[in-house]
Amino acid sequence: MFRWTDSLSGQDISNSVSIARLASGTYRLFATDRNGCEQEIYKAVITSVPPPVIDYGVSVVSDDECMLGQGGVSLKINGLTGPTSYTWYDGNDRIVDTASSLRNVLAGAYTVTVIDAMVCAIQSKPFLVGNVNNALAPPAYNDITVPRNANAAIDNKNAPGGDYHLYTTPGATVAAFENKTGNFIIPSVSQDTTVYISRTMGSCSSNLVAVHITVIDKAYFTIPTAFTPNSDGLNDRLTVKAIGIIALNYFRIYNQWGKLVFETHRCGDSWDGTINGVLQNTASFVWIAEGKDITGSVLVNKGTFVLIH
Repeated sequence: MFRWTDSLSGQDISNSVSIARLASGTYRLFATDRNGCEQEIYKAVITSVPPPVIDYGVSVVSDDECMLGQGGVSLKINGLTGPTSYTWYDGNDRIVDTASSLRNVLAGAYTVTVIDAMVCAIQSKPFLVGNVNNALAPPAYNDITVPRNANAAIDNKNAPGGDYHLYTTPGATVAAFENKTGNFIIPSVSQDTTVYISRTMGSCSSNLVAVHITVIDKAYFTIPTAFTPNSDGLNDRLTVKAIGIIALNYFRIYNQWGKLVFETHRCGDSWDGTINGVLQNTASFVWIAEGKDITGSVLVNKGTFVLIH
């Protein structure tokens, strides 16, 4: 026959060989043999272990970004003993994670239940994960020129990830085209037009980017008939400009004696009116240019201009 006693109260608390779920204190086990002799055969001292405590001041909540499921909670708990289990719940009491830290969640309220090896269970108060919407870097496009009634191919120059939306007006709420590359084909463009493209990821978006589409019936060079390199900030350089030219083979300037004084192979380059660093006097010059237009045809053109000093 066995008898457990609680030393604090002096009362018997069990007649089993083993006993569990005891508070802190001293417990003695007595045994009585067949002759009725009783003696103490075991004494146990149970100390109290404080329950684990969540340190809310050190635990870190990371907000989601653009509603893409990047939020989380880095949990700090003091007083855990041995192997521990974690169960994270969202605001609808659905289990969303079983790791010690919560990762990759949307904005919302989350709680965690923690049970350590001492079967001490603690329930957290809600951790509030917010969401931050940042403006995205916009895509990059060049303005384009196309033949009348041809398709316009708009190519994304930097192609960051996301979804792309093309609008026909800056205030439109419904996109005319959408895709994940940012490259668009506008069919049969009959007149000059501008389209507007934005990039989105989750709840974040970029500013609209305007792309101007110029329609032409033929390619040609647009060289002014005069310029004045007098350093007044107006018409100081003769700039090579062209409509519908996609590749400039050459642009050359000759003086009145047929001497080559300037040559370039890039549209946008310009002549400052000097030869070997010497500014020229008022005179007429001839220009000759060759390039490939947007249809692939070779265009040769020439003209004259006056340098006014």
